[in-house]
Amino acid sequence: MKKPIFKELAFIQEADEKSVKKYISKHSLHSMVENKFIELGNKELIKFYISKHSLYDSSEVKLVELRDKELIEFYISRYNFWVTAQIKLVELRDIELIKLFISKHPLRYAAQVTLIELGDRELIKSYVSEYRLCHKAEIKLLELI
Repeated sequence: MKKPIFKELAFIQEADEKSVKKYISKHSLHSMVENKFIELGNKELIKFYISKHSLYDSSEVKLVELRDKELIEFYISRYNFWVTAQIKLVELRDIELIKLFISKHPLRYAAQVTLIELGDRELIKSYVSEYRLCHKAEIKLLELI
């Protein structure tokens, strides 16, 4: 049975890994609890959870903030990021992580604009060799030239 939010939060913080795995194999976490779960940074449990559930947009941002290439690659091999996580990924300016993401998925329009605003010509070139830009991103690109 799914736990109430505060009991679920206490549970994921205090229970042993085996118990947490058993619970998350059957239940997705409340959004606030999922955020805390990602922040705890237990790589094995995060991968297990991702194998069963996609993340809320705020939890995707937490995942990106971990800057763990393996976890990000694991997630994006199954799901696409919400636009908020895409923007966060671009804002971190981690070229390797951005290239990893765009090797799997195109950026949403707002994330494209953020990418262009960074002004990293190599990264922009890499992106436009794979995908078309939205009109607003094209205009931003023209402003850089």
